Order: sequence, then structure tokens, then C-alpha cells
Amino acid sequence: MARCRVIAEVAQAHDGSLGTAHAHVEAAARAGADAVNFQTHLAAAESTPSEPWRVPFSRQDASRYEYWRRMEFPEEAWVGLRAHEHELGLEFLRLPGVLRRGSEAKDLGAALLRSRLREDGLESFGGRLL
Repeated sequence: MARCRVIAEVAQAHDGSLGTAHAHVEAAARAGADAVNFQTHLAAAESTPSEPWRVPFSRQDASRYEYWRRMEFPEEAWVGLRAHEHELGLEFLRLPGVLRRGSEAKDLGAALLRSRLREDGLESFGGRLL
């Protein structure tokens, strides 16, 4: 019988802190996970600074746009997270909220690309191995 893969879902639990993201990677490795999944968000692609329909939701961020900006990591930070996961024997997964281009997650070395919506042409929640 095939062994079930355990994926630690960090999503955005790092709250915009790279140090916290790395701590989640270490906790996942200690817990015996096979992979760690993060969500990628790009404020400019998902929001605007002046969204009139959003209600205040955060004591820390004045707008949803500011929240998404805080959740973004630069590419070098993602590369560092991937390296950390690989050092610990974990598979690196990255769920994009929005992709600027289809090869973005593949370029970074993410093993699995999933889509919440059919916007990018992938099966919803189905995934595609890269």
C-alpha cells in the first residue's frame, strides 16, 4: 500500500515574517511532514490601495492591499525557504494566489502547482505536476 504524503499547510500563517516562515518549516520537519505548502500573494495583482468594497479587517493594516503587501516575500526569500526545506528533506510547494506568468512557481522549483480557480487554466484543486 502506498504511503500517504503529509503536507504541512503554512499558507499565510507566517503573517509576513520570513523568520516565522522558516520556523514553520522547521516545525513541519520535526513533525514528520513530507512537504510544506505556502501561498503566494501579489498585492498589485489581487487588490488596489483604494478598494471601496473591502471592509476594515485588520488592526495592523489600513487596507487589504497593505495586508497583501505585508504577505509578499521577495523571490530571494522564496529561494531561501526552498533551500531550507530541501536541507531538511522536505518538498517545497507553493500555492499561487495569482501568477504573473505561468512558469513562475516552476522557475522557483515548486513541485506542485495548484489553482483555487480556473483562471490560469488548471483544474480547480486538481493540480498539475511540474
